[in-house]
Amino acid sequence: MRIRDIKAHCNEQITDMMINNGDEVVDGPIVGKEVAARRKVAQRMFFVRPKPEKHEINEKMRDILVEWLIEVYNKFELMHETLYLTVHMVDWYLSMRSVSRKILQLIGMSSMLIASKYEEIWAPEVNDFVCIAAKHRYL
Repeated sequence: MRIRDIKAHCNEQITDMMINNGDEVVDGPIVGKEVAARRKVAQRMFFVRPKPEKHEINEKMRDILVEWLIEVYNKFELMHETLYLTVHMVDWYLSMRSVSRKILQLIGMSSMLIASKYEEIWAPEVNDFVCIAAKHRYL
């Protein structure tokens, strides 16, 4: 079973428990409008999703970030592996979370700092990244 299937199965079980008010045995099937009404109430109680932020990033913003990371990579003369790991970490983080435009550059800098600590012999310091970010604030 996939994780997605397991989550769907658990959601169905919880919804069914809410529809049946926690009773294990139901005398007869609940049909029609009553099922829909109880299911909506159950979903509102347990499955509230956060509202998306107004300034979610798009593909163009990610491309601008990667171009900026390439400029930083060239400026510091880092290894190729550092750049590849940086872009991989940015993509991984963006796939897991909804991010506002304000912190996109911060995510890129943090990823490059971590990647350079892992790959480089002489990694740039945090102050170097702060200087570069302050000069190129166009994201």
